Amino acid sequence: MSNYLAVAAVTETLAHIIREAVTPVIPGVLVSTTRPDRAGKDAAPRVNVYLYQATPSPALRNSDLPMRDSAGRLAHAPRTPLNLFYLVTFYGPDEQLVPQQLLALTMSTVHTHAVLGPDTVVAALRSAPNGFLNGSDLGYQRELVTVSPLTMNLEELSKLWQIMFQVPYSLTVAYQASVVMLDGAPVPAALPVHSIGAVPAPGLPPSITGVAGLDGAPLAAGGTAVVSGRGLGGPTAVATLGGVPLATLPGSTDTRVLVLLKGAGLRAGSAALQVGPRTGPPGGPPDNPPRAVGTHDVTLLPVIVRNRVRAEQVERMRDGTRRGTLRLSIRPAPGPGQRVTVLLNALPAAGTTAPAGPAPAFALEVPLPLPAPPARRGGRIDVGFAGVPPGVYAVRVQVDGARSPLASTTGGALNLPSVTIQ
Repeated sequence: MSNYLAVAAVTETLAHIIREAVTPVIPGVLVSTTRPDRAGKDAAPRVNVYLYQATPSPALRNSDLPMRDSAGRLAHAPRTPLNLFYLVTFYGPDEQLVPQQLLALTMSTVHTHAVLGPDTVVAALRSAPNGFLNGSDLGYQRELVTVSPLTMNLEELSKLWQIMFQVPYSLTVAYQASVVMLDGAPVPAALPVHSIGAVPAPGLPPSITGVAGLDGAPLAAGGTAVVSGRGLGGPTAVATLGGVPLATLPGSTDTRVLVLLKGAGLRAGSAALQVGPRTGPPGGPPDNPPRAVGTHDVTLLPVIVRNRVRAEQVERMRDGTRRGTLRLSIRPAPGPGQRVTVLLNALPAAGTTAPAGPAPAFALEVPLPLPAPPARRGGRIDVGFAGVPPGVYAVRVQVDGARSPLASTTGGALNLPSVTIQ
């Protein structure tokens, strides 16, 4: 970091490297650091370096917050990073195009000395008249100051000359010098610690980040859902799915709650799962109804009770097609307003391989309204079919877009549950 002389030291260093370049080439040239409206009043050739703006460095302005160690000592003092903006103006007889010669010499020199190294800074400060910058420590700044040209359009140059200086325009180039790190003001001593203790503060609200089946199993009725998140309440958490209260299982934590997907009134399909800590008076009964605040949309898959899948009342029609009724037992029972579709996929006969090409498949729509689900577990659905040829079919049921899974008894093809139509 640098002291209060750093900004003036950058200006003097920039003027010094220009002076060293132009003085041996053009006799009588002067290099000044005054305002442009005060320069160029004589006929002598001149290069004028003027600082017209200083702004905080966008890249470093927030990297200097004061820090203290455990003993209260200042570990990191504040600092002020600055970007400096300069106008370099050229004067001289236009008949010999002296301003243009000075511009070419200056731009090539600044480009060559774009980084103000410690040796350049020290040499410039030593040559300053009357030693007024001898106390500057810019040469020891860790971050080296870099000078780069700026592109200014005609409108920007016009505002600078006509509004700020109110003098006729002279040939000018602009530069930016960055970054100058100024020492911060003294930081007041930290107050002594009066007491040490914890103050209760509201935590983050419960939230659910994901829901999955236990060990990769699908989210189906009777299974277990693993709810991940924060502030979920652990073993005493309350959970609801579509407003139906669910039980939480042992082994639940504040970030991982196990929920049993089983409850009266549960329906397949998409519903909102809510999990949150139990509220209510300490030692008293839980909320009624339970209030769960972490929310996540999940899809509960229907399950077909396999021993209830069968085809009944199969009749042969005159045209050779078959018509009958397929009877299913679904858990959880679909509600009267839910859309139910039964999907049949033909399976190869025992001891044979699957034929080439797609296997026959059928989609049977169950007409609405559905019968009201009984109080017992699962609901019986009868769906009529026609034109389904004899064979063995894998059976799935789709409730509001949620399809029941298929399984296999041997680990091979997914073929259960199935139904035989004769």
